[in-house]
Amino acid sequence: MKRSLTEWLSHIQASHPSEIDMGLSRVGEVANRLKLDFSDCIVVGVAGTNGKGTTCRMIETVCASVGLSLGVYSSPHILRFNERIRLNQDECADYQIINAFERIERAKSSISLTYFEYATLGALLIFNDFKPDIILLEVGLGGRLDATNIVDADLAVLTSIGLDHQDYLGDTLEEIALEKAGIVKAHKRVVIGYADRFVDAENAINEKTKAVLRRDTDFFLTSPSKGHIKFAGKTFDYAWSQRHIPQQNVMTALASLWSIQDLLKQTKKTKRGEALNECLVDSQGIARLIAQTRLPGRAQLIEGGEHAANILLDVAHNEASANYLVSVLCTYRFERCHIVVGMLKDKNIKQTLLALNRINGQGEVKWYCASLPGSRGEQGAVLQNILATDVCAYGELISAFDSVEGALNSAIKQASIADIIVAVGSFVTVANAAHVLGLDWQ
Repeated sequence: MKRSLTEWLSHIQASHPSEIDMGLSRVGEVANRLKLDFSDCIVVGVAGTNGKGTTCRMIETVCASVGLSLGVYSSPHILRFNERIRLNQDECADYQIINAFERIERAKSSISLTYFEYATLGALLIFNDFKPDIILLEVGLGGRLDATNIVDADLAVLTSIGLDHQDYLGDTLEEIALEKAGIVKAHKRVVIGYADRFVDAENAINEKTKAVLRRDTDFFLTSPSKGHIKFAGKTFDYAWSQRHIPQQNVMTALASLWSIQDLLKQTKKTKRGEALNECLVDSQGIARLIAQTRLPGRAQLIEGGEHAANILLDVAHNEASANYLVSVLCTYRFERCHIVVGMLKDKNIKQTLLALNRINGQGEVKWYCASLPGSRGEQGAVLQNILATDVCAYGELISAFDSVEGALNSAIKQASIADIIVAVGSFVTVANAAHVLGLDWQ
């Protein structure tokens, strides 16, 4: 009897003794048995602490606008597993994913795979059959030992470096940068979207390739909504007006797109490269595409309507992403901010909450601390204690709840139309909030 997708996901969740088991030997062996071949595709690997999803989505939006076929693999999902695997901007159907899982199950034999390795192979198998012009692979964790790194990317994109997953990647930014630089392949191209310089990572990259586009050397963010890129001896200026994508990610995506169009021109897909080139030199057209680019759960505003407060959903779960969210919040006008927060135990909770607390300068903040499900989910009472002890001086403005549903419903009840509600802290938090609000962005 055939398994449903839900049954398959339960199966792959339970098929390996640990949730995270980094390394390429197991997943690489299964990939070899599946005979994956991406020689006719341009593969783009995207790594970074933050910004991977929005950078991929903008590259996807622009490439689709000129008729390039696309396969995109991202993680984690919010509402449905299908969000992780997209063909030409559409989520893959259950039957496509089930078919891929069945083939992986036969090929792997006695090899044990983690949930993420299964998902990655599933996406790669679907892309292998579809043979799109462009494949975008969002790295799950780190880079060097991430399952996506079994594929040699023609272009490696590094979006940002921050403290996260230190148990696996190292305790310093330098160590983390080196792990993420592990997706860079010999004689291939690289776009570096962060401004810092990490000596070990730079040396590792320079030993492999000289085809590097660096922020503040080859492309620049010259103001909050302007930038320019130097490519092939020419300078291209861009300006845009929107706040849904961090500006650094906009410029990183544009630099990546210039590299992609050059790669296309060097293959048999010259006309497709010319089409992308025409798009990139049209700065007004690019501004329109930037304005169209959206990614669920990233500074996603749900308008409250005539009698309810607006709600902002954001998956920010570390200090850097929380700082960006606060900068977005500062562009809104509101009387009080109601923060519904739920986090995972393995995150730097205190530093993230301290960053979110910066919104205090805009007016009164009320906190609704939610417990998240599962072994990794932190209890709302723990968040409440951290806030009261180390972050916020006003303990009476902090409450704890057994679930995101309870926390969000309480915030909705207490907020006035002049207020704003923010659901933040984890993909799990945003997923639960989306269910409460009845959202579906398929």
